[in-house]
Amino acid sequence: MTEIDVRTNQPAVDGQPQRARPRGAATVAKGGRGRRTAGGAPAQFGMDPVLWAAWLYYQEGLTQEEVARRIGVGRTTALGYLSEARDRGLIRVVVRPDALSTIETAGRLREVYGLADALVVPDDRGRRPPLMRVGEAGATYLQEVIRPGDILGVAWGRTVLALSNALAETTVSGLSVVPVLGGMAAEDGFSAEDCTSNIARRLGGRAIHLHVPASLSSPELKQALLAEPSVQRGLAALHQCSKLVFGICTVETSSLVFHSGLIGARESAAYRAGGAVGVIAGRFYDAAGRPVVGDLDNRLIGLTLEEIRRIPQRIAVAGGPEKIASIRAALHGDLVTCLVTDQKTAEALLDGT
Repeated sequence: MTEIDVRTNQPAVDGQPQRARPRGAATVAKGGRGRRTAGGAPAQFGMDPVLWAAWLYYQEGLTQEEVARRIGVGRTTALGYLSEARDRGLIRVVVRPDALSTIETAGRLREVYGLADALVVPDDRGRRPPLMRVGEAGATYLQEVIRPGDILGVAWGRTVLALSNALAETTVSGLSVVPVLGGMAAEDGFSAEDCTSNIARRLGGRAIHLHVPASLSSPELKQALLAEPSVQRGLAALHQCSKLVFGICTVETSSLVFHSGLIGARESAAYRAGGAVGVIAGRFYDAAGRPVVGDLDNRLIGLTLEEIRRIPQRIAVAGGPEKIASIRAALHGDLVTCLVTDQKTAEALLDGT
């Protein structure tokens, strides 16, 4: 008996996904009689090519073209066999309960928070880091929604880096990719610049860099750099973004905000005192998603939260228990149109815990 795991669109053998297959969970029942191919189906299938095709497709994991070649018929005929297998009750399709619960959770997130879309990665009992799994799901979603001519804004983060690494190499005509804030000396390649370059390379787009630091030493220096023509060209593209992909940071001392060198713990104390619970693209916000403004904002080159809200599609990739308050606040503040997260985080967001 074969199950097809709808979470991965793959057959599951002993609970582990194998090769790509159709959605749903299928059980192939042996037995039955029907038409024969010119050479006849193997005896164990009762000389029935319909049952043989169903077994090859669902149990052995062959593609439709491979099934057609194995049986010795055209692809259209093989498709007809698979359709007949369903009609004759040889295939019973069910949806695994754990996958259903994830789909239901995503639907509830959309309804509760007014999201255009939500993806929830099912719990894997800790086999792989959530940020890797969320990043991979974000990559799948981004490749589904990206369009020729898009200007894609990119913020920083380890999950965004995981997304960029999971993208399949392709070419999106006329795509431009731009960081939503200036450069920084980040470790492990998770800066906005690094993520931007990686995404542009994977999607065959053009990377547009701002060529300025994210944070300057003074507001006066910021204004001087903003007057430079090369910087203005990058900012012009940034303000025309049609889509944005970004991570969400906490305001804890372990946050990427501090590890990136963007701001020190002492300077950030004023933001926390002002009620900040999260950070997106270097901008702090409170539990309602409203901006918390401080000294850094006067020296930071990048989009403001209000400018971020104007981008039509805002894809957040974030998860983990430490980020629940930060994610919830971003959702309340209408900073996100699509959330890609893990199941435990999604359930916590819905439970209000």
